[in-house]
Amino acid sequence: MATGQKNLYEINENYGTPEELIALVDECHRRDVWVMVDIVANHMAPLSTSSGGFADFIPFNDVSYYHTELDCGTIDWKNQTEVEICWLAELPDLDQDIPFVKEKLIEWIGELVAKYKFDGLRIDTVPYVSKEFWKEFTDASGVYTIGEVFNELLPYDAGYQGCIDAVLNYPLYYVMRDVFHQKKSMYRVESYYRDDFPGWIDSTLLGNFVDNHDNPRFLYENGDIIAFKSALAFAMTTVGIPITYYGGEQAYGGGADPENREPLWTNMDPHSDIYDFLAQINKFRKESKFYSLTQIQRYADDHFYVFSRGDFLFAFTNTRENQQRTITYHNYTEGTVLCNVFYARDCVTVQNGQFTVFLNNGEVKIFFPKEREVIIEKEPTAPIEVRPVEEGTQVNTANTAVYSLLRGAHPKVDEQSIMEFEMSLEKKQ
Repeated sequence: MATGQKNLYEINENYGTPEELIALVDECHRRDVWVMVDIVANHMAPLSTSSGGFADFIPFNDVSYYHTELDCGTIDWKNQTEVEICWLAELPDLDQDIPFVKEKLIEWIGELVAKYKFDGLRIDTVPYVSKEFWKEFTDASGVYTIGEVFNELLPYDAGYQGCIDAVLNYPLYYVMRDVFHQKKSMYRVESYYRDDFPGWIDSTLLGNFVDNHDNPRFLYENGDIIAFKSALAFAMTTVGIPITYYGGEQAYGGGADPENREPLWTNMDPHSDIYDFLAQINKFRKESKFYSLTQIQRYADDHFYVFSRGDFLFAFTNTRENQQRTITYHNYTEGTVLCNVFYARDCVTVQNGQFTVFLNNGEVKIFFPKEREVIIEKEPTAPIEVRPVEEGTQVNTANTAVYSLLRGAHPKVDEQSIMEFEMSLEKKQ
């Protein structure tokens, strides 16, 4: 359970004992918190950390269990065979085509999940191992799996969904960085959902993130807290499973690894602005269950993007300049009053088939019908569908299409339940 593991079967004693880990997971389950574990099946620890060389690695204690050393920094990244046999950062690369290696890894993951009762796996360095192996590995685990495929190209990333349940949504990560960080046109969001998004097998299982431990944080060399909050809100409300990287709620802005892995215990403020912001969205997400509802684009232009999920409306901008847009394509009846989740007195009324959304100083708004006191759960929806606007529908001319992103069923996972937060974002009562 480490990127530099020497023994598959032992826990780093600096973090505790197996019994303590079992007790921790049990306590999390008692509190209705699901626990994922970050695992590696691609490599072992650097040889430089072991005085005995390969002999110190358990159970893969012989050079024959590894690919011949090939520096990943020298390969042709378009050659998938080279990707799967190269040594990343001098880490001895296991050869899963060897029966002993394959069998031990598959046996180990089943035993690990059963012993500690983990609810899911985050799998490291997925493209460096064959898809055939990952399919057997995932099946043996019996739990939800999400893998790291560090690539901007959606067709490449989507190729791994099926052998594992999901991947970290790097294509969307780059879209959000472009739009909210670099202030590029919000048509970039529209084009992602229109042109790229249909390539996913099941978009509801993807991990949406703004920051992680492999990239400079959003706030690195960019102190735009408002834009950061917009990106976080988008990741938490669009189709997929939101992943919030620790420290974001404290506005950490570390650069490249290891500067982006700052200690949290020296600065844990459960009342910070971003902490409260995330808590509000998370609370609304749980109460409304909007994550199970169809997502439809309602408006798009260079500085404004709006989508709905059921009766809920989500509005974003990528500029600090005050913005207002009239929304004519929606599903609300005349006279419906829509109120802002963040400010209950901020309401708009549907009149003459339209309403106006104001976004000031880069803010995000999430609207809900004021009269809706009880959230009505919808029936299960169909797999992803992309459809054009029906002929005769009144749509703002800035929009060229409306995209329905429908939630699919999956036997292993409930989208809301497995949100991978590294800390609780529930407000204290």
